[in-house]
Amino acid sequence: MIIDVETSDFRQAVQAVTPHAEKEADIVSIHRVNFAVTPHMLYVSATNRHSVGCAIANVYEVDGLTGSYEDDQFDLTPALVKEVLMLFKDKSNPGGEIGSALRIEVKEEELIFTDISGLFPGKTYAIPRTKIDAPFPNIPRLIRQTIVGDRKEAPRLAAAGTLLGLFVTATKVYGDALIIEPTGARSALLVSCGESFIGLLMPRDIGDDTEEASQAKTWREGWFNRLHDLARGHEHQDEARAKKRGKTTLTIVSGDAEATIEADVLDALTQAIAEIGGDKALQAQAVELIVTTQFGSASMLQRKLRIGFTKAGQIMDRLETAGIVGPADGSKARGVLYPANQLAQALAALEEASS
Repeated sequence: MIIDVETSDFRQAVQAVTPHAEKEADIVSIHRVNFAVTPHMLYVSATNRHSVGCAIANVYEVDGLTGSYEDDQFDLTPALVKEVLMLFKDKSNPGGEIGSALRIEVKEEELIFTDISGLFPGKTYAIPRTKIDAPFPNIPRLIRQTIVGDRKEAPRLAAAGTLLGLFVTATKVYGDALIIEPTGARSALLVSCGESFIGLLMPRDIGDDTEEASQAKTWREGWFNRLHDLARGHEHQDEARAKKRGKTTLTIVSGDAEATIEADVLDALTQAIAEIGGDKALQAQAVELIVTTQFGSASMLQRKLRIGFTKAGQIMDRLETAGIVGPADGSKARGVLYPANQLAQALAALEEASS
């Protein structure tokens, strides 16, 4: 199996996920970082049983896939991950176009990493392939189950600061805030950072009748009494927070996602979309990528179609007018409004919107 990825994309995913790998080498089943390959994505996963990290890197080209999740994957120990990151740096790319690229050859007994940024292959690093009898947990399936499950009210939870700190690397790598949400499991929290990282934090559930719960209640009451004098006038603050903003808003719902757009922003967006033309062939390729992968990301279009930031944004706006993707929501990927098995219908919608 041969995988070509952008070096910076690969490095970000690996750096964000590796802190979650089990530190104890004798726990061999999870003392590793797992890489699962699909035609368009490289999924990087790790867990230490108390936290989970999963990130994606876009794949330029891949050859030799079997179509089996169990077979189309490989592992690296944390030590080998560190060596790969030290050897293959991302070259500066001030123009905003495609930067340096990395080829990963997965052979029966070894892994070969090669810098393919230039006209000819650059430095190469070959290492024995990490083989462990115990299968690595299916992290993508685990996270998906937590997303689709009915969310439950989060109970009183306790987590070591070191566990929380494992997610800090993702914020440094991707530059987005951590979003923490309850899940269908009472003591599992979903943690996401931008469009390329998602994970799970599994703290301890502190029951109401435990000594820890009683101690927490005492501490909370102590702070309530201690802050009394400083908190005078809080009634006025509550009133101010209750006042609604005067701008008209529009709420758009797509699947489970909901976005609110202010009227003036909506008008500007509508005007911008009206001015967008577009290359039909390029748009059709974008539809195929987005619907097939179910990932409405402008950055993916940049890498896969080898186009600039502005062009990718214009195409995404065009696909929004065609009803193929949902509205933009900050740095998040857009919702895909057609399932993967309705590619033909999505292409027909694009054609109809273009006529």
